[in-house]
Amino acid sequence: MVMPIDKRIKRELKKNFMRYFLAALILFFGITMISAFFSSTDGILDTLSSEREKCSIEDANVTLVSKLSDENEKKLEEYGVKKLENTSYADLNAFDDEDYELRVFKVRTEVDKLTVTEGSLPEKTDEIALEEKTAAAKEVSVGDKFDVDGKEYVISGIVNVVDYNNVLKSVTSGVSNFDVFGVGFVSEDSFKDISSDKITIQYSFTAENEDDIDSVSDYLKDENLMMSILKRTDNPRIKSIDDKTATMKAEVTLIGIVFIFLISFIFYVMSSASIEKDSTFIGTLFSMGYTRGEIVRHYLKLPLIVTIIASVGGMLTGTLCLSESIGKTSYSSYSLPSFAGKINAYLVVLCCIMPFVIQLVTNGLLLSKRLNITPVKLMRGKTMSGKGFRKVKLENKSFPVKMYIRIMLRGLKNQLVLFLGIFIAMFFLVMGFGMKDTLKEYVKDVDSNSMYEYAYILKAPCEPENDDADYQKVTIGGFQVTYSGINMKLNVYGYEDGEGVDSISKNKDEIVISDST
Repeated sequence: MVMPIDKRIKRELKKNFMRYFLAALILFFGITMISAFFSSTDGILDTLSSEREKCSIEDANVTLVSKLSDENEKKLEEYGVKKLENTSYADLNAFDDEDYELRVFKVRTEVDKLTVTEGSLPEKTDEIALEEKTAAAKEVSVGDKFDVDGKEYVISGIVNVVDYNNVLKSVTSGVSNFDVFGVGFVSEDSFKDISSDKITIQYSFTAENEDDIDSVSDYLKDENLMMSILKRTDNPRIKSIDDKTATMKAEVTLIGIVFIFLISFIFYVMSSASIEKDSTFIGTLFSMGYTRGEIVRHYLKLPLIVTIIASVGGMLTGTLCLSESIGKTSYSSYSLPSFAGKINAYLVVLCCIMPFVIQLVTNGLLLSKRLNITPVKLMRGKTMSGKGFRKVKLENKSFPVKMYIRIMLRGLKNQLVLFLGIFIAMFFLVMGFGMKDTLKEYVKDVDSNSMYEYAYILKAPCEPENDDADYQKVTIGGFQVTYSGINMKLNVYGYEDGEGVDSISKNKDEIVISDST
């Protein structure tokens, strides 16, 4: 049957334009931010994937006590090494700052190749290329000159480094600190001029599979060459951005779903108000043979139309206009190549289809329940039966008390929703204001609970020259452990005489595991 009151949709929109406009505006901005985030993260991951393939990103790197011989390199090829690159480096003071260290590599040609974003790679002995975030932090550009370990260099180019997306000085560093650490690249001839005692010998390589990496590790250990090995899957300079993206996508998805449900409730309140106002017409339609489903569909049309327009508009705006800025803001601590926003099926489902479906299902069920009333009561303007409130015994109460209780009970649902909304808003508000102080207190706790003021990792055992020095020797070893089907790297610390950790056991077959493990 043709619904006569469908003709009133335009009139309803004009009459309550500001109400629907504000609801649509909230939905539009919410979907814009969600789509901008997902579009930017997908664009970043796609760009990183192509960059890693183009630049032949390492599968692992090894720190050695000496350079590999030709015989060693041939042996590594037999163990499955496809490409091998000497990625040795030196940490040198730079920018006339004794607290600043610039990690200097020679330009790579086989593994972890560089992507030039401005200028060119260094060719002369007095030229250097800086990693993009390093240059930005020091506010220098191509053509500028600065001092590195007493030698003046001119910046020939700005580069992205595929194995330093997260510019960490050490793999145990929590976050990058561009005020005290950066990365640069010089020509091979220039690198030879650096004193050998300042150079850390490192090789990066690609391999056929995971087993080949383990074979390489075993071989280098047998040759007494290897100090440590770091697989790409364990390297926070490479994988931390992937881990952060996975976590943030899950969080934003959850926030997005909750946001859409809240917007659906707003539209339900507006539709419910329209039903309250049109109760007489609805009762007449029921008596004429129109079904509850047909009437519910009528009151769903306008909210669904507004939802579709706001969702699609928000998705396009976020993807086309804000994805790059949101991506750079969200990943401001990472060194990333240029990227563009991307629209994929997941984005369309989350930002367009899901709001429509949630709106349809939730409002459809709520409005259907709202209209579960006889036509006679509707024609009399009674859309709320008040079921459940009449059973409250108020005979012994005074009239004002009865009135207050009945008013409170009739608006109980609205009051609960209002309370929940205020609670959620205050929760996030307090959490936001308290986060800074919480982190400051956490840093103080970590500092106060630190066992040592200084810690050094040495290549070989040594004793301090000062006999009165207060120190403790600890042996560190890395092991691959399989637990519950998960492969993980476990760092084991050996304390002399069992001192250094509470309740540590001196038995050789027992180990104390940290809470985080």
